Amino acid sequence: SEGLRDVLQNGASMPWAQAGILAVWAVLGLGAAAKFFRWE
Repeated sequence: SEGLRDVLQNGASMPWAQAGILAVWAVLGLGAAAKFFRWE
């Protein structure tokens, strides 16, 4: 939340590296959920 606050209040640049890491984790998490968690 601090990063978003800096962007909105102070005009800081978007932390693209951290956003990219978060996106990778999101894709990996969704992939793992699709593979291992099935409705029976």
